[in-house]
Amino acid sequence: MGFSVSGATAVILIGGLIAFSFAFSAVNNGYERVSEAQEDREDRQLMQANSDVGIANATYDSGTSTLTVNATNTGSSELVVGRVSLLVDGAYRSNVTTAIDGDATTDVFLPGEVLTMTVNQSVRPDRVKVITGTGVAAISTEVNASA
Repeated sequence: MGFSVSGATAVILIGGLIAFSFAFSAVNNGYERVSEAQEDREDRQLMQANSDVGIANATYDSGTSTLTVNATNTGSSELVVGRVSLLVDGAYRSNVTTAIDGDATTDVFLPGEVLTMTVNQSVRPDRVKVITGTGVAAISTEVNASA
């Protein structure tokens, strides 16, 4: 056996090690991405399980043509006001004015706090629905009227 056989074997082994390192790196990166995605999904599921909202009352004022909905965060996790949606008779309302316990500047909806949502409404609705960013919703089919 001459030097050429030993040299060729060394070149093949070094090439195999380099190929293995590239393959290992690619597999490891893929595994890390899948693991991070699973952790994110578990965090979202936990957040959804700990989220709950209830509609304290919904009042329609025919004099000012406004609908006011008071929703309470009855869950144990904080919610984001910007991710809370209001449906009035099944229609999404985008022009909603919000306030947390009278403060219109905050965007954090903590457990036990009341979110007041006010929207212009020409007729008294039959149903309102509040949907949180986690997908948890509350429906009220009782809309009180005030003069």
